[in-house]
Amino acid sequence: MSAQLVGPRHYRICDSLYGSRVVAVVEAFDVVKETKQGYWVAANYSPAWMDFAELRRKHYLHWVSKTSHKRHCYPDLADAVRSFNRRKEVQVSKLRFQLDRAEIAAKGADVLAAAQLEQLVKGVELGNLDGFSDLGEW
Repeated sequence: MSAQLVGPRHYRICDSLYGSRVVAVVEAFDVVKETKQGYWVAANYSPAWMDFAELRRKHYLHWVSKTSHKRHCYPDLADAVRSFNRRKEVQVSKLRFQLDRAEIAAKGADVLAAAQLEQLVKGVELGNLDGFSDLGEW
């Protein structure tokens, strides 16, 4: 597909696990079609023999806005690095919340064992998450 380039090459950084090592990998995307608001990009692993309609139907293409701050990939590598860092910050935040919730639930197992069926149907409080008081009352 490299012969059909119509715009700047785009980049996305992803992390992969190789054995016990975490490795950051840069994925390159070629622009295959430009619209007024954005680009249709294809990864370098997309089949070169497919036309635009078939690539789109088989989900090899991504549409990327020219003006959005949150994109699948970026024409500037520095923006791709910032996007990777932000995605990892959000991932850590979500996983930290899930871990805190799971630890509280595990510590409250003895409360569940002692609870009666009627209490369990109503809901048994196992503990509180620090910093999440704005989620509402039970």
